[in-house]
Amino acid sequence: MPACTNCGAPLEQAHRFCGQCGRPVAEAQPSPTPAPAPPFERPASLGSQALPSLVSPSRVLVMVVLSYGLYLFYWMYLTWRHYRDHTGRPVFPVWHALSLIVPVYGLFRTYAHMRSFKELMLQGNVPSTISPGWAVAVILLYSMLEWASFAASGGIPAVTGAVEITREMAIKAMLIDLVGLALVAGLLMQVQGNLNRYWASLGVGRAVVPGISLGEVLFALAGSLFWITALTSIMGQ
Repeated sequence: MPACTNCGAPLEQAHRFCGQCGRPVAEAQPSPTPAPAPPFERPASLGSQALPSLVSPSRVLVMVVLSYGLYLFYWMYLTWRHYRDHTGRPVFPVWHALSLIVPVYGLFRTYAHMRSFKELMLQGNVPSTISPGWAVAVILLYSMLEWASFAASGGIPAVTGAVEITREMAIKAMLIDLVGLALVAGLLMQVQGNLNRYWASLGVGRAVVPGISLGEVLFALAGSLFWITALTSIMGQ
């Protein structure tokens, strides 16, 4: 409907003068029509980067055992890198993984790790059994067991050679280590199962066993040294 250019009052097509101010209709111009609002598009809350292959929990178990638990660091690095590539957020996988060796702070990073993936799954309407609090408790208990194993094997005096490691000490230390490995393996397998379900829900994950990476080889070799040392301490007595 045209409007008066003087006062803005609406005008009918048959009017020759504005009924509000008396200005001739010929000087009136149609009121500007507001542009239609653009169609609503749901913002993408998740990244669109290529996703990793699905990792079997059994593979996680094997790597935890072969690496004597060191695979925990590589897993934290790898999954956090996947998180960075997927969301585009400025996170640092290497420093994130190394934070595990820092007392107390490593527990906060573990909580942030699990919470971030749990939030991704909730955003994607994917059922999640990840419990950040439980993950922190497992990592804390694992760290305590590592210290207990170190103490059982003689501690600092054994390292310096001031105390000879007996067979009983070596067996006790290995049993403690095995309990710790079981805890870490159970935690990583449970979380990895959740991650696999999340990647697959997006339709771009691939149920293909990925090739053995250089990182896995290096951590397995480092772990083999711990296994050789532990078994030698037991069999050599």
